[in-house]
Amino acid sequence: MYHGKSKPLKGFSYDFITAEGNNQEGAGFYLTSDKNDAKKYGNYIYIVDAAYRKLVPQRGIKNTDEAKRLILLAPDVKEELLSWGDTSQKGLWAYMMGLDGFTKPNNPLDMFTQIWIDFYRYSPAEWMKAMVKLGYDGTLIKQPYGKKNNFMHFIAYDPKKLKIVAQL
Repeated sequence: MYHGKSKPLKGFSYDFITAEGNNQEGAGFYLTSDKNDAKKYGNYIYIVDAAYRKLVPQRGIKNTDEAKRLILLAPDVKEELLSWGDTSQKGLWAYMMGLDGFTKPNNPLDMFTQIWIDFYRYSPAEWMKAMVKLGYDGTLIKQPYGKKNNFMHFIAYDPKKLKIVAQL
């Protein structure tokens, strides 16, 4: 996999994750299977070895227990849940009821992405750490959607699982 940066990179760390930038699929370290795609992100191109075991599935049954756990790991969760109900417990119940309705059926990635938007948008490193606590190493996204010459983005959550092999 490749990683493009505008500045030299010595390694991956949660310290360099911000709420700004091109992270439409959620927070994480973005890698690509296409060297030319990596060049879009900067002149420093790295080959990265990504060790992963468990990926967020794009298809399958939504695990509401994992969704609740992810929500409860969010910073300021009790305050956030009061936006959904007059107690945090009622807010969690109301949010979970709505979550099923406004995410794609049989798409756990869509469910987790919605939770990221609603609870972690401004705390991306906390999102990544919470996903690691759930046992996820990242997700693979096919790019560009439906166009010729498809390639993959790997969005990694754990910097310890990424190793720079070479700089091109």
